[in-house]
Formats: sequence, structure tokens, C-alpha cells
Amino acid sequence: MTKNNKRAGNSPFGARVLDALADLRMGGGRRAAIAFALYFVVCGLYLYGSFGGSAYRAGDIVESDIVSPRNMEYEDAEATEAARRAAAEKVEPVYSLAPGFRSGIEDIFQRLLETLRSRGPAENFSRLEKELYNFGLGGDSVRALLSMDVEKAVQLWVAVSTALNRLDEMKNVGSGDIMGIAEEAGRLARQDDLDPSISSVAHDIVSVAVKSNLETDAEATENLRKEAAQSAPPVVRTIRKNEVIVRRGDPISAKHLDIMKTSGVGSGGDTWNRLAGKALLIVLSFIIIGAFVKTFHPRIYRDEKKLLIFATLLALAAAWSALIIRVPSFSGYLIGVAAGTSTILMCVMLSRLMTLAAMPVFLAMTALSLEMAAEHLLVAIAASLAAYFYSVRTHDKDNLMKAGAAVSVISMVSILIITLIKFSSVADAAINIFIFGGLNGMLSFVFAAGLMPAYEKVFNVTTPHRLLELSNPEEPLLKKLLIEAPGTYHHSILVGNLAETAAEAVGADALLVRIACYYHDIGKLKRPYFFIENRMDGLSQLTDVAPTLGALVISSHVKDGVEMARENRLPEEVIELISEHHGTCLISFFYQQARARVEAGECEDVGENRFRYPGPRPSRIEGAIIMLADSCEAAVRSLKAPTPKAIESIVDNIVAARLREGQFEQCDVTLKQIDSIRNSLLKTLAGVYHSRMEYPDLEEFKEREAAPRKNGAG
Repeated sequence: MTKNNKRAGNSPFGARVLDALADLRMGGGRRAAIAFALYFVVCGLYLYGSFGGSAYRAGDIVESDIVSPRNMEYEDAEATEAARRAAAEKVEPVYSLAPGFRSGIEDIFQRLLETLRSRGPAENFSRLEKELYNFGLGGDSVRALLSMDVEKAVQLWVAVSTALNRLDEMKNVGSGDIMGIAEEAGRLARQDDLDPSISSVAHDIVSVAVKSNLETDAEATENLRKEAAQSAPPVVRTIRKNEVIVRRGDPISAKHLDIMKTSGVGSGGDTWNRLAGKALLIVLSFIIIGAFVKTFHPRIYRDEKKLLIFATLLALAAAWSALIIRVPSFSGYLIGVAAGTSTILMCVMLSRLMTLAAMPVFLAMTALSLEMAAEHLLVAIAASLAAYFYSVRTHDKDNLMKAGAAVSVISMVSILIITLIKFSSVADAAINIFIFGGLNGMLSFVFAAGLMPAYEKVFNVTTPHRLLELSNPEEPLLKKLLIEAPGTYHHSILVGNLAETAAEAVGADALLVRIACYYHDIGKLKRPYFFIENRMDGLSQLTDVAPTLGALVISSHVKDGVEMARENRLPEEVIELISEHHGTCLISFFYQQARARVEAGECEDVGENRFRYPGPRPSRIEGAIIMLADSCEAAVRSLKAPTPKAIESIVDNIVAARLREGQFEQCDVTLKQIDSIRNSLLKTLAGVYHSRMEYPDLEEFKEREAAPRKNGAG
């Protein structure tokens, strides 16, 4: 019934798109910030990895020949790696000498010299011979040592010691070094004019001494092998222009991907034009979604908090989608989790109609941006639709479980259809159907049930679960209302029942209406005994006060109620309905008193506006229902004889008065819906205030019973 709604319904959708863009540019403020933040998040998630990446993956079957666009050279990664491994394997192990390795040789030479000088008993030579054999020398070397004179033995020691000094100077020793040092010891011995047999003994002693004291140096060996591998030149291949890289029908290998990356074929997400196309696709999708929300859900469009909820849900869905598509170990069928979870939460926290429009656009954008397989998109759409049909504004988590189960079943059916079309194996089909199809529903339920309380706490959003908590009579405000303002409490409960039935009749949010009615008069807790329903004597304390003061006291309960609701962190939608439940209605009792005083000349005319509630008027159909239910219940309760005809008359008068005053001009309610609300209120009020037979007075009944007995006795 609003002008805005009429314009939205009659103007072309394209004009609404331009309006949405102009709003973001000129006055969007926070809305623009939310939109741009969401855009950059989604672009980051969807376009990450596209720079210099590839449109192909290893294992993909190409549909047509892929050819080189030019003559080029490329590094053969596999061949280069093989060459580097070969270079590393050629590096021999590196050794280090054990500390104190010279002491054993020095001891042997000392005993040799002592034995040769003394030329003692044969047993000394026998013991020395055994020791030389144990040291590791060969028979020729042992016999040569035992037969030489002292002078030659000293010269031999000098040659051996000089060679060992060279080894001491070396940090690491290779097998080649050992042979070189041993040969050097032999050369030194020959320079001293020792006979050739003595030169051979020197070579033998050094070789045995070193080899028996070697320890492998793993770290030095590994470092040398790494250096050798790094120094190996890359293997470069040449490919000619128009040469086929991958033939049609062949699978793509890692080697093919390297060639394609170098040539620029299928790369760069692939080129800047592909990146620009994806970025523009995301922009277009958000414009379509934003224009739809502004056209058909202006309340949500104006509510920055709800827009932020919407944006975060889309961002979470985008993050999950990017993870599933980009990580090879995940199955693309799990995209149904993002679709199912987002749909459930949007339906419960925002709007079912908005969800039905936004999710297909979002999923199509996701499929094109991430180059999703067609079968994965089909599963995502099916999961979203299943979640949509089962995600009513639930009164318990059972319905969330039903939504999750529906997502599982529909996902399984979708995967089964895809499997039959693709002629996949039975084993693959079973895995895809029961594991991935089942996980879609299970994870959708788990994520939705887990995220919903978080959104309730962070955004103070109105969800069915939060509303059910508020319906508990043990809630502090309701308990206080029952104790301190019992009349107001029972009035609120009755209004809740009336309004809930009316909301169901017109398809409004019945649970929200009922809970808002429970709390709509909490402002009366500030001054409960100024309101006649809370007084046992039925007398109002406002009877003798000035009409303007009485009207001020009565109207202030709306402002007080809003303040108390905010202090107790009631949901914003409930607070909004509290503030609107009287709109700008006239407080007729005190206005009539004031008019009477003016006519009697007792005071000056004060104007009608001072006797109206401050507003605002109802901005949604739920507010209109509460306004009518509240007014009708209070008016019917004041009737001394609430007959059906009297009830109908007073309800019709109230509805007509609210229409005359324009109380419903700012909410999306039609005359047909108002008529349905009226009929529902009449039916419920007739049931509440039904007539009963009057019970006779007990004393009077006893007297009538006793009278015949007296007459008979007389």
C-alpha cells in the first residue's frame, strides 16, 4: 500500500538496476562498503591462482590438438631433474679421520725401532710380527720391516710422518685423497734412496693407517652432491611453431603443462581478457542480486546489518566453493555443502524469496568463475532447492535436520542421474552417491546449526530459535511482567494468540508476531498501576489528571518499552514492532476529555497531535496485525456484553479508523489481507468471549429447594 512499493512494482527491472547503482554511488555509504568488500573477497577467492595458471589440469583429456603458437625453447623439467640426480650420484662419499689416528702408527714404529736397535730375543720379533699383522700390513711389508736396519726404519718413519701431516691439514678426505697421500709417502721414501721394497712399505702403512681410521661425513657428502646437482645445466628442448604439443583425445601430463606454460597456451586464467571477463561476471551477478533485493526487499536493502549477514553468507559459500574446486583431494560434488548451508541460513535469517533469487545467480557465477564441471553445478542447484523447500522458519532443530536430510537425498539422486548418464563404474557410483551425497546434507545441517547461534550473538538477528527462547515464561522480562503487571501480562498473551492466528491467515511470520505481542507492552512496567488492567479496584489513577498529562503517561509506555527492549538485547525486529504497535493513533479517551474542557471554556485548544502516539507507523504486515489485534482485544474486553454482533461492530470500527488515519500506508499490506486479518480476529474473539449460562446464586438455590418442603410440612 506504499508509494514506494507501487513504484517498485510498476517500474522496469532495468531502471531498478540503475537505481541500485546510483544509490551505492551517491548515498550508499555502508551499503557500498559492504558491496565492495564482498566483491573483493569473492574476486580474491575465485581469481586466486588464475595469474599465470592454467586452464588445464594433469589428466584432462583435450578436445582438440594443442599446438605451439611460435618457435621456442623450453626447459625439460624431467630431463633436467634426471641430469641433476646423475651429477649428484657421481660425487663420492667424503670421509674424516678419527681423532688420534696417528697414535697407533707412532706406537708401532717406536716398538719397531726399539726391537731393531736391541736385536733382542726372537720372541720380541715374534710379538712385533704379530702386532704388525694385526695392524693390517701385508706379509711382504711385515718381512721388510723386520729385516731392515735402524737407519732405514728412521728414514721410513720420516716419509710416513710427512704424509700423515698432510692428512692432518685436510678437513675432509676422499678415496682419491687416500691414494694420493699413500703414493706421496712412497715418493718421499724413494727420494731418500730407499730401495723400491721400502717405498712399497711406506705406501702400504699410510693406506692401512688411513683406511682403518676413516669415518663417513654425511653432511659434507650431501653438500657436495647438492652443489653438483645445482651446477648441472638445465636440459633445454626446442619446439617449432605449429608443432603439436598434445594431440586430441590424449591426456595432459605434467610435461605438457610445462610446455603450455612456457608457450602461453591455455594459461593465465588464463590471459588478461579471461581475468577481466570473470571479474565483470562477478560485478554483473552482484548488480543483479542487489537490484532484486532493492526492488522486492527494500526493508532488507535498507537494513545494513542484514546486508552484512547476507554478504558474509555469500563470502563463506564462496570460500567453501573455492576450496572444493581448487584442492584436488576434494570431490567437486561437495559443492552442495556451500549451496545447502547458505540456503538454509538465508531462508531462516533473511528471506525465502530473496534466497530463491540470489542463490541461482550466485551458483551460476561460481560455476563460470571457477570453471566448475556441469555435474557439480547440477548437484549444487539441486541441494540449494532442497534446502529452500524445507527451510521454513523452523520452530525447532528438527526442521533443520529435515532440511539436511532433504539435501542428502536430492544430492544422492542427482549424483545417481549423473552417474547413469556418464556410465561410471558401480563402485565409483556407490562412493559418489552415498559418501558425497550424504556428506552434503550432513555438513549442511552441522554448519547451519553451528553458525546460527553465532549470527544470533554477533548480529542480534531474529531467528526462530531465539524467538522460542523469548517465549519462555521464565524469561526475565516476562516474569517481571507477570508479577508486577499481571493484567498487562494476560492482555499480551491473549493479543499474541489473536495476532498469531491472523498472521497464519495471511502468510505473515506468525512466530515473530506472537513473541512481539508478548513484549509489546513491557514499557508499562515503568508505571504499572497507571494502567487500569493492573488495578484490582478497576479505578485508574489518571482519572483526575490533566488530559495532556494522562496522554503523555499512556503514550510514554511505547518509548519506555523500546528502551527496556534494547537494554535486554531483544532482537531488532521485535523492538521495531514494539515501537510501531500503536503507530500514530489518537489516544481518544484523553482527547475527548480535552475537547470537553475546551468546549466548557476550562482550557485552550491544545491540538490533536499532543494526543497521538509518537509512532512510527507499522512498516510491515506483522506490525499491522499487532496494531489491530491489540486495539481489538482491549476494546472488546471493555464491553459489558461482548455479543458476536457487538464484537463485529467494534472490530469493524477499529479497522475503519486505522485505515482512515493512514496507519497502514507505510507497510506492504493489501485490503484483501486486512479483510482476512479482520475475519481471523472476529473468529478468535468470538471464541474467547463466548457467552455462558449464568450460574444461580448458591444461597438463592438453597432457599428455592427448601421452600417446597416447608409448604408440604405446613
